[in-house]
Amino acid sequence: MEKMIKKVGFTGTQLGLTSTQYSLLDDLLCTLRDRGALEFRHGDCIGADADAHDIAEKYMEIVIHPPMNSSKRAFKKAKRI
Repeated sequence: MEKMIKKVGFTGTQLGLTSTQYSLLDDLLCTLRDRGALEFRHGDCIGADADAHDIAEKYMEIVIHPPMNSSKRAFKKAKRI
């Protein structure tokens, strides 16, 4: 029996995702959702975390773990912070 992934964690560069990375992450998160993933967690940093948030909110509940340095924070919205 295949083990189900329930939670997905993400961290990435402050430079953001390339268009290829954006597309591949969108496909991956859609697939993971279809296989039972319910939650996407990220650090709410500027760049790739913010990009990934925009993708993930289409597929899963978002949980944010804000950075200690608020100057690096993207201030994305989520029900759980």
